[in-house]
Amino acid sequence: MKDYDSGKVPLFGWNAGAGLAYRIKQPLIGVNFSLSTSSKNDNTMNTGDFTVYVSTNAIRTGRLIFSPQLGVGTQSTTFTVQKKNLNGEFEDFLITQSNQTKMEHDAAIVDLSVTLKTFNTERNIFRPECSVGYKSSITKNEWKVVNAAVSNAPKDRLGNFYVQFAWGNGR
Repeated sequence: MKDYDSGKVPLFGWNAGAGLAYRIKQPLIGVNFSLSTSSKNDNTMNTGDFTVYVSTNAIRTGRLIFSPQLGVGTQSTTFTVQKKNLNGEFEDFLITQSNQTKMEHDAAIVDLSVTLKTFNTERNIFRPECSVGYKSSITKNEWKVVNAAVSNAPKDRLGNFYVQFAWGNGR
């Protein structure tokens, strides 16, 4: 992107998600869904993922629980590059010339994380407080340009570290 003066990939963004888990004795089996968005100048990246995971609350120190989690799932990413300093007739931008390029990347992912939880001994429930983790594509997949047939598309293994504040409770 630097070679083509197309700006930078956003490094930080906003994330929201939801999850549901069921305890089977010690392990938790669950699903997570999350959406992320970030922008840098005019470039925008949006990501959505769905994972199935297994976790445990076995690591305890007093009222704190460290819950390691391993998840697998799918991730879909769109990246929009805004082109700058363009000139032309109005109709050119409707027919042949574009002022942005939208790309997509889909991949299977692995999600490794640790969730910090607090335990309420009086009510026998725990509350998630935050998660720290890393998501990565399992394979290198090609990027696609939306509504275009392209050759020589780069292959990429997407990965990102994340920190999420969490809310909820469980038994």
